[in-house]
Amino acid sequence: MHPRAVSLRPTAIRSLPEELPAPSEFLNPPPGYGPVPFWFWNARMEEAEVRRQVREMAEKGCSGAFLHARHGLQTPYLSPEWFSLVRAAVEEAAECGFQIWLYDEDNWPSGTAGGAVTAGHPEYRARYLQLSDALAEQSSVTLSPEGEFLGAWAIPVDPEGEASGDAVPLSPGDDGRIHFDPPDGRWRVCVFTVGDGGYVDLLNPEATERFLHLTHDRYAEAVGEHFGRCVPGIFMDEATLISIWDVRDPRALPWSPRLPREFQVRCGYDLREHLPALVAAVPGAARVRCDYFSTLGALYAEGFLKPVQAWCAAHGIASTGHLLCEEPLAPQVRHQANAPLAYRCFDIPGVDNLTVRTGGLHHRLAASIAHQSHRARVLSETFGAAGWGTTLAQRKASADWQLAQGINLFVPHAVYYTVYGKRKRENPPSEFEQEPFWPHYGRFSEYLARLSFLLTRGKHAARIAVLYPLRSAWAHYHVGYQTPTGEEARVSFACYGSSDALLLARLESDLAALCTLLQELHFDFDFIDEAGLAEARIEQSRLCLGPERYELLILPSMTTCARSTWARIREFFDEGGNILSCGLLPFQTGMGEEEDQQLRREVQELTTLDPTAPDRPGGSTARAMGREAMRPLNVNREHGSRFARYLPWRVPDPGQRSLLMKTLLRSLVTLDVDIDCPDLVCYQRDTADGKLFFLVNTADEERRVTATFYALGRPEEWDPETGEVRRVWQYARAGEKVTLPLHFAPRQARVLSFSGTEDLHVERANFVVTRVTETDEHYLVEGHARDYARPMETPPNCSLAWEGGSRWAEGIDRGLLEPITLGEVWDLRVLGDNYLVLPDWRFHIPQPGEDPQILAEYHDYWEPLLPREPITWFPKLEPLELHPPDEVWLQTRFRLDAVPSSLSLLLEPLDVPYTVLVNGQEVALIQTGVLDPRFLTADIADVAREGINVVAMRYSCKGVRLDPPDNLHRITGDLVPEPARLLGSFTAMPEDDEGEFLLYAGFPDQIVTGTWVDQGFPHFSGVLEYSQPVTIKADYFDYRLMLAWENAAEIVDVLVNGRPVGVRPWPPNAVDISEHAFAGTNLITLRVTNTAVNALLGQPRPSGILGAVRIEPYARCEVKVPKD
Repeated sequence: MHPRAVSLRPTAIRSLPEELPAPSEFLNPPPGYGPVPFWFWNARMEEAEVRRQVREMAEKGCSGAFLHARHGLQTPYLSPEWFSLVRAAVEEAAECGFQIWLYDEDNWPSGTAGGAVTAGHPEYRARYLQLSDALAEQSSVTLSPEGEFLGAWAIPVDPEGEASGDAVPLSPGDDGRIHFDPPDGRWRVCVFTVGDGGYVDLLNPEATERFLHLTHDRYAEAVGEHFGRCVPGIFMDEATLISIWDVRDPRALPWSPRLPREFQVRCGYDLREHLPALVAAVPGAARVRCDYFSTLGALYAEGFLKPVQAWCAAHGIASTGHLLCEEPLAPQVRHQANAPLAYRCFDIPGVDNLTVRTGGLHHRLAASIAHQSHRARVLSETFGAAGWGTTLAQRKASADWQLAQGINLFVPHAVYYTVYGKRKRENPPSEFEQEPFWPHYGRFSEYLARLSFLLTRGKHAARIAVLYPLRSAWAHYHVGYQTPTGEEARVSFACYGSSDALLLARLESDLAALCTLLQELHFDFDFIDEAGLAEARIEQSRLCLGPERYELLILPSMTTCARSTWARIREFFDEGGNILSCGLLPFQTGMGEEEDQQLRREVQELTTLDPTAPDRPGGSTARAMGREAMRPLNVNREHGSRFARYLPWRVPDPGQRSLLMKTLLRSLVTLDVDIDCPDLVCYQRDTADGKLFFLVNTADEERRVTATFYALGRPEEWDPETGEVRRVWQYARAGEKVTLPLHFAPRQARVLSFSGTEDLHVERANFVVTRVTETDEHYLVEGHARDYARPMETPPNCSLAWEGGSRWAEGIDRGLLEPITLGEVWDLRVLGDNYLVLPDWRFHIPQPGEDPQILAEYHDYWEPLLPREPITWFPKLEPLELHPPDEVWLQTRFRLDAVPSSLSLLLEPLDVPYTVLVNGQEVALIQTGVLDPRFLTADIADVAREGINVVAMRYSCKGVRLDPPDNLHRITGDLVPEPARLLGSFTAMPEDDEGEFLLYAGFPDQIVTGTWVDQGFPHFSGVLEYSQPVTIKADYFDYRLMLAWENAAEIVDVLVNGRPVGVRPWPPNAVDISEHAFAGTNLITLRVTNTAVNALLGQPRPSGILGAVRIEPYARCEVKVPKD
C-alpha cells in the first residue's frame, strides 16, 4: 500500500486561499509534513538494517528521509548492490507509509556522480578564472602565467590601491612571461589565466546530461514505479559555480569554455578584452561586472538547474535542494551569480541552516520566491554541525524562527546509519538512536508536522516588498573581495565615489539591518528582485506577483539598477503605490555612462534628490530626522501615495530609531499586528476563513505582552504541542482592532487565528481566563491568577461582552499559598547501564618477534594516540593511517574498587582484523546495538579484577591502505580505534587530576540536586529517575498546582503517584499536576534524559535536575456574571 500522495509540484493559482484545517487534521496532519532527515548511508550497508531503520524513523513521526551517500560509505555508490538496497528501502517505506527522497550525489556538491561525470571526460571539468598580480612603482615586475593565458594588463592605482585610470594591455615576452617597467606612479600588474578544477562545469549542458544519465536515469530504472508517491523528489546539494573544495584561492572567479562565446552573443562585446574590470574599478567596470554575473547566472540556470528541474518534471517528482554560499550578498554573487533565478529553478526552494542558529536572510529570499510563484513548500537543511549535545529545545527554537521566515519542510542533518569511528565527528549531531532522547523524538516530529501543515494553508500575507539589490552587488563585487574590517564608520557613510569594497559592505550591512528592524517591528515582508518587479502586475495601487499583493515597496541601499527597473518603480508610484527609500539611491545602471546619466535624472525627478550626493539627513536630532522622514520626497496627488525616505542608521538610539520607523510605516502600509516587543517574530497567512498569525519568542526569558491584531472574527489558539484548538476568551475589540494579553515562555511559539463570527467573550479581566460556561442565571468565567507569588491587587473581576452589551462582575479572592519546595535529596533509579569512556589508547609498533604477552601489563611509556581529526570540509587521515604499520598494539586501563555484577566493554569496530584482550585474556565481541547499531560489546565481569585492569588491542594493517580524501572529500575507512568504553552497574568517581576514575560496584540509592556528572555518572547518557515524597495539604486543591523546575538537562518526564503527567522537552519547565495529586503524601518522580555527548565523546556535560523544584499554587478564579 502506497502512502497518500502529497502535492509537491507548484500549485495552480487559486481563486480563494485554502480554509483553515479541521481540528482533527491539525491534531493528525496528513502525510508529508513531518521532518524528513538526511539519512546517511555511511558504512557497509545491510538490507535488514536498512529496513529496520526505515521502520524506526516512521515510528518516530518522520515523514520520510533523504537517502544520502556519505563519509564512510563502503557499499559502492551507484553499484548494483547500492540500487538493491535502495529498492529495499523504498519497498519498506511503501509498507509503512514512509517516503524515500533521493539525493543526487556521493557526498556533495552535486553534479559529479561521485566523480564519474568527469572521469574520461576532462572537457567537463570546471574551469576557474585565476589572477596573479603584483604592485609596480619604481622597479620592473615580471610575472609567469600559469594555465591557459587570457591576458595581462597594468592598472594605474592611487595610494589606497584603487584604480585611477584605464588599464594598459600587456603582451608576453618571447619567454612567455609578462614584463612591465612602470612609468611614473603606482601600477598594479594583473595576469589572467584559466585554471583546471576537479569539480564539474555546470555551465556545460553536456556535462549535465551525463550527470542525469549516470544518476537520475538509474534511479528511475531502479525505483521509477514509485516516483511521485513513495519517492516524491530528489535533492540537489550545494551546486556552485566555484567549488570551495576545489579552488581555495578566494580570488578565483567562475569560468567556462562556453563563457566567452555566450558572453559575446548576449552582451555584444568580448569579455576577454575587459577582464581588468573584474579586478578594479576601471572606467566601465560596473557594466562588465553586471554583464559577467548576469551571463553566468543565466548559463548556470540553462546549463544545469533547469535541465535537472525538467528531468524531475518529466518523471513526476519534485526538484529540491539548496545552494552553496547562499547568504546575501557577496557570497551569493561569487558562487551563484543570481540566487533568485536559481531558487526559481527548484520546485521546492531550499536553504542550509547550519547548526541551530537563528538569523540570516537567505531563508526569507527562498521563501519569497516560493510565495511569489505558487510553491507551497520551502525546505531547510538544518541542525548540521551543531554538535553532540544539541538538545531538542535548541532544535525547536531554531525551527520556530525558521518557520517565521517561511520555512515549512525540515530536513534535519541527520540520521546516521552508524557513527562508529570517524563518522561521529562528521558534522553531528545525529537525529537517531544514538541520542538517548530518541524515544521522545516523536513529540518533536508532531510539533513540526502540525506547524508545517498549518503554515502552508492559505497564502502568505505580507504587505511589504523589499527590492533585492542584486544588481548593485554585481556592480561592486570584484576579485578578492573581503568585507572591510575595522572600518565601520567608512562603511556606514560609503556613497557615490567610495570604493567598491566599502559600497558592497554597506549594501550588505544596510540590508541586514533593515530586515532586522522590520522583523523587530513585526512587519512581515518578502524580497522582490528586479526580474520579479518586471513581471509583477500593478492592480489597485498594489504590486502583485503571483498571489502576493504588496502595498509598499522598500528600497534598501542600492547603487545600481536598470532604467527599466526604475521605470517600474515610477509606474508603481504613479499608480498609487507607496515607496520608502532607506539608504542610497541608485546612481548607475551597469549599462554605460549614457544610461547612468539618464538614470540619475530620472531618480532626481522622482525623489528630488541627487543620487550622487552623500545620503546624510538634514536634521541633527532624532526629532528633526523624524520630521524629515514624515515629509515625503514626492506625493501622488491623484492617489495619495507617497515616496518617503528614512535613514534609520543615522538615528543612534535604537528605541528612537524603531519608533520613527514604526510611525512612518504605519502611515504607508495597512497595519496587521502591533506588539511592543522586539523579541517576538511574526509570520502571517491569509485563509478563506480569516487570518493566521504565527508568533515566536526569540528570547531566553519569558515575555508578557499586550498584542493588537487587525482582524475580523473570533480568535482561537492552535497549540502545536498538543494539537488542541482552543477558544481565546479574553480580548477587547474595537472594529477590526483586537487587543489581547499574551504570555510566552522562553523560546515559545504560539499560533492565533481569527475566523468565524463574533460572540461571547471577556473584554477585561485581572486573571487568566480559561473557560466561560453558561447556566440559566449567569455566565461562569473561570481561570487562574497570573502569578503565584504576588497577591492580586483586587479580587478577581472581569467584564463579559456579547452582542449589544456587556457586564462587569467580581469574584472572591482566595489569597496566596506558599509554594512547596521539594528537597534537594532524591531517591535514585538508573534506567540502564552507566557509561565510562576510558583514557585514550597508548600505542606501540611491535618489533619482529616481540612477545605479545607484554599486553597483559600496562605500559605508560607507550605513545598516546593523538586527538582524532574531525571530518570537516577538508578532512584528513589520522597519522597512523597515512602510512599504516603492519601491526599495532594498543592499551588502556581502568581501576575497580570491586567488580560490579554487570560489566561490559563497549568498542567501535575497525575496518581491519583485530583482537581484544582484558588482563591478558581474549574476549569475544558481539554486535548488540548499544549506543549505536554497529557498536560491539564483550561481557568482562568474569575477567575483571579489583585494582588496575588492562584492556589491550592488536590489529593488523598489512596490505591495507586508505586513499587520502580527494576533491569530493570522501573518507571511507577507519584504521585507528576510538576510545573504549565501559558499561554496567557501577559508579565512577574521580581518582586523580588526570581524568582517571575509580569504579565502585552498584549504584547509589540517592542523588542530590545538581549535575549528575559529579555524583558518579560523568559519562552517563540516558535516563535517571529522581523520586521523593511530598505532602500536599487539602487547601492547596482549591488552586491550580504547577510542578516547576528552574533548570534541568535536558528532557523531564513527570510522574505523580506512578501515573504519567507530561513530558517537557523544552520550556515551559512546568506541568499541571492538579488532577494527578491528592491531599496527603504524593510521590513525585522526574525522569531526566540528557544527550549522547557524555557517553559518545566522554564529555561530562552537566545533566540532571540542576535547580530547585517546587509546586506553585496559582489561585483559581471564578466570577459569576449575571445575565440580567
